[in-house]
Amino acid sequence: LCLDIARRAKAASADLAAVRTAEKNAWLLAAADRLMREADAVFAANTKDVAAAPGFGLNAASIDRLTLTPARLKSAADGMRQVAALPDPV
Repeated sequence: LCLDIARRAKAASADLAAVRTAEKNAWLLAAADRLMREADAVFAANTKDVAAAPGFGLNAASIDRLTLTPARLKSAADGMRQVAALPDPV
């Protein structure tokens, strides 16, 4: 499974490298905006994930890292915007 994921990621990175920087930046900025706009839905899904986490053997520290807060969600969106500001995000 991990090897398959690695192969698909490598193939996707080659495809993504062929996309123009302006298109990648537009996607990143749109994704950041949508993440914030859909925050309620993201938090609802995260609540379900966190509730199920102990069943997957996650410890308290892992569950804490999984748990989204408004600050963590904003940080994720800000991170996407920072990547878009780079010369080329890939």
